[in-house]
Order: sequence, then C-alpha cells, then structure tokens
Amino acid sequence: MRLLIYGGTFNPPHLGHADALSCAAAALDADRMLVVPAGIPPHKALAEGSPSAEERLRLCELAFEKTDVTSMELRRDGKSYTVDTLRAISRANPGVELYFLVGTDMLLYMEHWHEFREIFLLCTLAALPRADGDMAEIERYAAYLRETYGARIEIIPKTPLPMDSTALRAALPQRGGVDKLCDAVYSEIIRQRLYGAKPDLAWLREKTDAYLKPTRIPHVRGCEKTAARLAYHIVGMPLEDVHALAAALWQGRKAIRYCDVCGNFSSAEKCAVCADENRHNGQICVVRDPRDVAAMERMHDYHGLYHVLHGTLSPMDGIGPDDIHIKELMTRLQTEPVSEVILATNPDIEGEATATYIARLIKPMGIKCTRIAHGVPVGSDLEYADEVTLSKAMEGRREL
Repeated sequence: MRLLIYGGTFNPPHLGHADALSCAAAALDADRMLVVPAGIPPHKALAEGSPSAEERLRLCELAFEKTDVTSMELRRDGKSYTVDTLRAISRANPGVELYFLVGTDMLLYMEHWHEFREIFLLCTLAALPRADGDMAEIERYAAYLRETYGARIEIIPKTPLPMDSTALRAALPQRGGVDKLCDAVYSEIIRQRLYGAKPDLAWLREKTDAYLKPTRIPHVRGCEKTAARLAYHIVGMPLEDVHALAAALWQGRKAIRYCDVCGNFSSAEKCAVCADENRHNGQICVVRDPRDVAAMERMHDYHGLYHVLHGTLSPMDGIGPDDIHIKELMTRLQTEPVSEVILATNPDIEGEATATYIARLIKPMGIKCTRIAHGVPVGSDLEYADEVTLSKAMEGRREL
C-alpha cells in the first residue's frame, strides 16, 4: 500500500495545493493520501495575521474534501519537524510505503532539514516542480541526493498550478484571490474574516442571487446601480458636506427606537400612529416589519392601529413564535378594546404560516380576525397572472 503524505503551512490552502496533491497521487498511483498542516514551521514563522491552528485545520478539511487531514502537528508542542511526523505515521502504518511530497524549493533545501538522513530512510520523496523551468534542476539535485545519501526520490513529470500563498494573502484584503481558492475555502475565509479578506463583489452577487426569486433579481440590480450612483456622488462632495451627512445619519440612527405599543419605528415612546387620538383603536393591522406600516399608510384608507411582528415564522431558519412579537400582540388584545385584527403579512409561505398561527390564537378570544385579500393587481391583464394569483383572486371574490 502506498501512502502519500503532503505537509505544509497551507496558509491558506489553495487550488495550487490541491492540484499538486492530485498530480502526485495520479503519478504514484497512491492508495491513500494524508494532508498534514504544520503547527509551528521550523524554517519560517507564520505570516502576521495568520489564522489560528484550528482555523487552518478547518480550511484544509474544506480544501482537501476527499482526503484525510490530520491535526497531529497542530497538537504537538514546539516546532513541527517532518522527521517526527514521519516516525509517528510509520509506527501507525507498519508495512506501508510512505511517500512525502516536496516542491522544488523544499528538495533543494533538503540537506538543511532536521535529521534529513532519517527522512530518507523513512520515506520516498515525491518531487514536484513548482515552475516549468525547474525540472532540470530537480533531476540534477535528485541524482546528487541518491548518490550521496541513498535517498529514494520519484520525480513527478508535471507542473501544477501556481502556488504563491504570499501573493494570495495580499490579494484577499483587496477583494482578490477568489479564482485561486475553492468555493468552500473562500466562503469560510469571508465568513470568518480571515486574512482581513473582503469579498469579491461578483462572487458576492452570485451568492446573494441564489437566495432571490428570479423576479427580484432585476430589482436588486437596479438598487445596486442606484447605490453606485450615490457612492460616486458622495465621493464628489466637499469633505465638510460629507461630514455633515455622516453626522445627520448618526444622529438619525441614534434618535430612532421602537414604539413601546406597536413596535413601529419612532423617535418617542409612542409612534405617530399610536399617539394619534383620531385613529380607530378597535382595529389592529398586523404586519411583518415597519416598512409594511409605511406601505399601508401611503394608501390613506386605513385608520386603525398597527402591530409590527419584526419577522415571520420560519421553522427552517429556526424562527419560532417566541422569536417574533406575537406574545406582545396577545397582550394588547387582552388589554385594549380591539374588535378586529387584520392579518397583513406577505402572501408567501412564511407569511401565510404566521397568519394561520395567529388566527388560531385569536379565535377563542371572540375577536374578529381577517386576512387581507390577494389576487390580480389593478390595471393588469389576466393572461399574465400566474395560477396561484388567479386562485387567490377567485377565493376572495365578492358580490357586486
């Protein structure tokens, strides 16, 4: 059995690393591969700002998804000497042929390695050129090591992808590097904010589009263009105007709070709607968030009060009744003279589930509970309406 061992700092593990391992495994017909991230490299210090040992281990597990990754060097105290690792692997795998993957620079520096003669006894070196012009130098030095020390060396006749980790670390804070990393590793780096990385905007757009309904994507694209125009406008403003704008935004955010009664945005204990004595306090319209209050107010036909849930039920996302303001709504219904509750959550799966749940809670209280109608928009054509919209329109039909 042939066991191919690949050690290194993998800071971070990129496509060049994965390609190198794949090339060597194919050339040697390896039965098993083992990736060994270094704890404390003996030949150089880890770059400033590098992830922790646990984070590098996680990145390696993502980069080498179908390969065994061991934390043996990360757990070991002191510097990570290759000879100690090979001894441990040899003891754990008696009778197995060990192959240790090295690049051009590692092979040429081999005589400076800690107890390098024992490394030659424990394994066969699998030498892989780092660049197209390295092959002649590898062959020359391999011949020297064989003749001088009896080293066993297999030369892999293929140049893998470029492997410049230093340049990659420098590119990540500049929104670069996405093309040098597998998606799982890049996502983890962005999610954990490793290396000071900032997301590539095209990658970020692709990821966010996956969560949008196709009909929403053009709208989001339009918002993106508007945001870009605003950004360019702000860059062209005098510094004192930018400072005044920033101060106004900060003051505005500082002044905004939630209404103590309904949960809408407010600058006082009660929002403008709840504080208005002319509003009909026998009706409460239940909405998902404060933006829906603004939408309802624009029509000027509703004169009751509101209750903002700040979310909808979504078991898939772990959002239950205790995570939104349903309990506060039930308290209001017990203490205020409410005759009707209008459920105005969105007509999607989460909105319908939330409306159904609240209606079941209200029914035993003897309070009228209604749902806003759904159907064909005013001014539209029936031929362009989808089946669900038409079905809802038929359900909500009324007598003329």
